[in-house]
Amino acid sequence: MRKYLLIGLVVLATSLFSVALAMAQEVEDPSAPDVKTKAQIVTGGIPGPAIPWKFELPDMDPLTPAFEYVKNGASDDDPTEGPGLSPSATFLPDGTDDMMSVAPNLNDKPTERMIAYFLVVERAPSLDSILDVYVDVYHPDTFDGRFEGNLFGFEPGSLKYQLHGTPNFDRVSPTNPLVPFAGGEFHNVFYPTQGTCSDALGDRNGTDKTKPLGAALNTGQIPSTLAAQTLWDNVCIKKQWLVFRMVGPLSKHQPAGDYKVVGTAQSLYNISHITNYFDVLSIVGLVKDFAKIDWGNIVPLAPQYLRGDFNIAFDTDGKPIVDGRPTVYNTGNNNMYVGVSYSQMTGTLVGNNKVIDIFDAQLQAKGNDGIVRLKEKPEWQTTASAPYPVKCFNKVPIGSNQPGQIDFSIHPDVPPPDNYAGKAWIVGFEGECPAGTYDVATEQ
Repeated sequence: MRKYLLIGLVVLATSLFSVALAMAQEVEDPSAPDVKTKAQIVTGGIPGPAIPWKFELPDMDPLTPAFEYVKNGASDDDPTEGPGLSPSATFLPDGTDDMMSVAPNLNDKPTERMIAYFLVVERAPSLDSILDVYVDVYHPDTFDGRFEGNLFGFEPGSLKYQLHGTPNFDRVSPTNPLVPFAGGEFHNVFYPTQGTCSDALGDRNGTDKTKPLGAALNTGQIPSTLAAQTLWDNVCIKKQWLVFRMVGPLSKHQPAGDYKVVGTAQSLYNISHITNYFDVLSIVGLVKDFAKIDWGNIVPLAPQYLRGDFNIAFDTDGKPIVDGRPTVYNTGNNNMYVGVSYSQMTGTLVGNNKVIDIFDAQLQAKGNDGIVRLKEKPEWQTTASAPYPVKCFNKVPIGSNQPGQIDFSIHPDVPPPDNYAGKAWIVGFEGECPAGTYDVATEQ
């Protein structure tokens, strides 16, 4: 029985070999309806390429065409936060949190915010080819605490995108891992294919914050000058490490929270991973499609209303189009809380000392949970000068990328006939609107 089984195995192996030869001789026909698939499993016991360092850097000035690594001395949007790495660290620990902080551009203008992902990869052992280097970026597992629902069209923890530093069809030469194969592009390898090492990374000590190494040191993702020097020496002098750069967008249509980044380096025989997290900050941006509140002709002792709607349109430059029906809109990535304040309205005629100082407002808004809520603030009396009373609509937040209908009313007593004018402020808050009074004129 045992001998018969051995014969069967030999025959089976021979049959597979014959099939392989037959397939190799087949003429490929791209017009055929079916597409053949093929892969070969290899094992070697050789570890995947080491990933000693990894960091992310946002474009700090989206108004310029070039990718800027520093603005006003900062290389991310919250310099008070950071990964807190030990200055003596010689590699990035797996699972490092708070690598950097970034906020999306309000209304994604002038463009979506761009983020550069860097992987520092050791040459594959035994001069093996590096087949692929890439990052997988994931949405937060949980949304910011103020999120009441999800209107973003994806599930928490889902894949945002995958970015490749080296496509699978581009291999590094086995005899010299620093030289791409002739006829193929070494996509997104940051050094040594882009000028000198200093042109690509910056100086050895990381003092130039306009370059990636200096910016990474500035954010604490490279924890010390010694670590920067070691990285630079291994890339630029010893030629033992390669630096890969991948760039992807961040839209304001995605929520705040901790984004997971899994970096992967694949050699001919194995694969390596490293995971870290960066923070997308919560922001709100109030846009309105009206520049004035005009109640027209009013009658003493009779309230007059100006009704808004939910309709808001934007021109080609992204600016709202005035339509006479007040609408407010949240261009940020989180719930926005709205406050309204009025100054007194005064007449223009000489000797008219009467004022109109009683108003109210009503807000209907769609939250992040998709529910439309309405809240009216009963009439209130404003003051003669700042700080003016602010009425807050904290029960009806406006969700990310959502409109709100706002209605205004005026309550005159018996002022003399005249043309009256004043100001109003509609203010959006990332947290709940603060109750009471404050100098809204200086904080709009």
